[in-house]
Amino acid sequence: MEALLEAAILPLVAFTLPVHGSIVVSFFLFQIFYNVYGHLGFELYPRGFHKTAIGKYINTSVAHNLHHSHFTGNYGLYFLFWDRWMGTLRTDYDQTYERITERTWTPGR
Repeated sequence: MEALLEAAILPLVAFTLPVHGSIVVSFFLFQIFYNVYGHLGFELYPRGFHKTAIGKYINTSVAHNLHHSHFTGNYGLYFLFWDRWMGTLRTDYDQTYERITERTWTPGR
């Protein structure tokens, strides 16, 4: 159901904005890949990414998995700025991100 709702943007865009077909295809490919990343159960972004100027606002696999494991907070799809602004970012997000990425393999370690 969620995927159908997300795909419903296509007719809206197709009938209101002049968008090249390759952009539409690129967006849907990005959407699929980011959805897979969000459900991996493994973090691909490096340790400390969640504290960078950009990383504070990008949704991560850790944030999305916290949403699925608790069903409260972390409602953002691609970004966390709405969660930060509305106060729905889970308070255990930073701690969980650090714990998860601490266990991640690092070259030279």
